[in-house]
Amino acid sequence: MGISVSASTAIILAGAFIAFGALTPVVSNGFDRVSSASDAVHDRALDRQNTGVELANATYSDGTLTVEANNTGSTSLSVPETVLLADNEFVPLASNDTAVDGNGATELWLPGETVRITVDVDQPNRVTLTTEYGVTVSDDVVVV
Repeated sequence: MGISVSASTAIILAGAFIAFGALTPVVSNGFDRVSSASDAVHDRALDRQNTGVELANATYSDGTLTVEANNTGSTSLSVPETVLLADNEFVPLASNDTAVDGNGATELWLPGETVRITVDVDQPNRVTLTTEYGVTVSDDVVVV
């Protein structure tokens, strides 16, 4: 065995160290991204579990549908991300259609507060309210 075998072994080992050194940050970065995504999924599931909504009433009078719902959970909810369906049809909500405990300027629906949604629609029989976390409540509409 001459010097050529030792030199070629050293070159192969040096190449392996360089390849391992280049691969380590890529694997570490990929692992961090997967871990962060998994944590985000778990946080969202926890928020969904801690979300509670209860429809207080849904009334229809003179072309106006009024829906009141209570945040009975421990999670703060976003009013713009709350969806209203009337007879399974999407009802677009403008910022002036909603009020939280009488305050129409807020977009934050805190635990223990009541949101009031008032929209002009054709008379529905049933309404469904869905929060940003997918928690859904439905009720029949009372015609006044």
